[in-house]
Amino acid sequence: MRVSSTTTNQKRGSPPSEAEGYFFGGIDFGGTTCRFGILRPKGELVPDSREYLTEELVAGPESASDSVVSAFRKYSQEKDIGPDQLSGIGIGCPGPLNQEARENRTVETAANSPDLELEKEVDGVPLFLENDGITAAIGEISHGHGKEGNYDNLVHVVHGTGIGGGVIKGNRISSGAELGYCQVNPQIGLRMETFDKRNVWEAYASGQNIPPFFRKYCEHKDKDPEYVIDGEFTTANIFEHYHQGEPVVEEFTEDVLSHINASGYGNMINLFLENDEEENLLTTGGTVILEQPYLLDLAKEHLGGYALFIPEIKTAKNEYDTGVYGAAELARIRREQERRGMEDIFELPGTYTF
Repeated sequence: MRVSSTTTNQKRGSPPSEAEGYFFGGIDFGGTTCRFGILRPKGELVPDSREYLTEELVAGPESASDSVVSAFRKYSQEKDIGPDQLSGIGIGCPGPLNQEARENRTVETAANSPDLELEKEVDGVPLFLENDGITAAIGEISHGHGKEGNYDNLVHVVHGTGIGGGVIKGNRISSGAELGYCQVNPQIGLRMETFDKRNVWEAYASGQNIPPFFRKYCEHKDKDPEYVIDGEFTTANIFEHYHQGEPVVEEFTEDVLSHINASGYGNMINLFLENDEEENLLTTGGTVILEQPYLLDLAKEHLGGYALFIPEIKTAKNEYDTGVYGAAELARIRREQERRGMEDIFELPGTYTF
């Protein structure tokens, strides 16, 4: 799957400063849901962000790109914010991003995400594209726990349909995208893969891969998975059985999945954070963690066996709006970079944002 941006003949004036009072749109485009929001000039979201099921949003006769743009245009009109009031729109999408040429950006998206062919501008408003893990990290450092604690280094993990995230070190976007493709310790020797990549975190613990992993686990324990799980074989229903005290699900969650997640978080800490607990923060969000926050607590119990040190660890402050904050903040960052003539798009414009 591919997301790209193409140029148009539309032009817009020089980037405004914050004092001029422009709004910034944010689109968090995921494989399962797509969420819209608009950031006020002072830094808070206009009340009531909007969420759509991605499959339903792009199901009409329009292309996926036109459907997303049309829906955001309608959303902004409902908020009485016209194109002349928007300085930019940021979009976070799944997949690694090639930023070698800013005018010809391309994203390889997850298999269950539709194609997007985006113009560089819509209604004269510039569009800025980035990996959704990176935009979520920007949202956390600029409007979440990262802003509160004045941390030097932050890793944000998006634990949802897939597993991705972003890394911010000092004043730079250091890394991001498919963090879920790190190797993990499955404990019981069961090999799983996703997109032909074996024994990676996402293959075991992402929302789309927990059901096949649990099915294989049941077979490994000589249990009929259809007998263990009553109803749909989904991640949500598996964890509903955990709440009901189903023994096989309890063992799977507490003794197996907890170690896999601890191994994944340990990789993030060892690879991206520095051995100074006070200056580092690891945050995590996404539907899997936000709907099952105890999964993070269980992983933290085993983290000492995988991480060189234990930083402060929190769930995303703004929960499901983290990616929307980050996408809108991305647009504000890019416009400020343009205004200042900053050529390095991975360098954050300091106190303007944070």
